[in-house]
Amino acid sequence: MYRKWMTSLVVVLVACGLLGLGMGCASASKTKCCAAMEKTCPMEKTCPMQKVVRHVVCFKYRSSATPEDIEKISAAFANLKNEMPFIIGFEMGPNISTEGLSKGFTHCYVVTFKDQQGRDEYLPHPAHKAFVEKLRPVLEEAFVVDYESVPACCCKGQCGKQCAECAKCEKCAKCPKK
Repeated sequence: MYRKWMTSLVVVLVACGLLGLGMGCASASKTKCCAAMEKTCPMEKTCPMQKVVRHVVCFKYRSSATPEDIEKISAAFANLKNEMPFIIGFEMGPNISTEGLSKGFTHCYVVTFKDQQGRDEYLPHPAHKAFVEKLRPVLEEAFVVDYESVPACCCKGQCGKQCAECAKCEKCAKCPKK
């Protein structure tokens, strides 16, 4: 019941635009690639041809945390994007895995940065530190993984090469980078 309620809440928040998620392409001059990305994933400010850093955070809330507590924490986490211009994307949602491997982690949050420098500015930022202080009373445990994404090949992997090399291949003649 609780999972269904949280899933509905996230859907409503996203639909209403209350999460403050970024729209559009990260670069000032839009490429065809970025225009295509906006049509498929308007919640990201990134082009699939560009590397980004993803900060994946999973929370296991204390059993004493109420749905209202979790809602407030999720809203505060989402609001960090409005306080830090180097955050270019944010997603969140409750765990819906059926594998039984979640080890009690109930919620996942993904913060996207243009590069490692953005992530490095985020961690000591006063708004992040204030958020962590709000979180402490209801958090049992956190699990964090950061990674630098590997850009998608613009020809959808038909050439079998990484994106930087793909721009040189014949199958990628329509690549927007050319």
